[in-house]
Amino acid sequence: MSHWFFITLAYSVFIVLLLWDFLAPQRSLKGTVRAIRLQQRKSRSA
Repeated sequence: MSHWFFITLAYSVFIVLLLWDFLAPQRSLKGTVRAIRLQQRKSRSA
């Protein structure tokens, strides 16, 4: 069995984790900004 399979698998996992590291904080940030805007709207109307 060739070692190329394991190298390809390792790089694939690395790329998936790198994408997750990039996308997860952006998703969290969008939710936080949305919550702040909703809170500001509530405080303006009250």
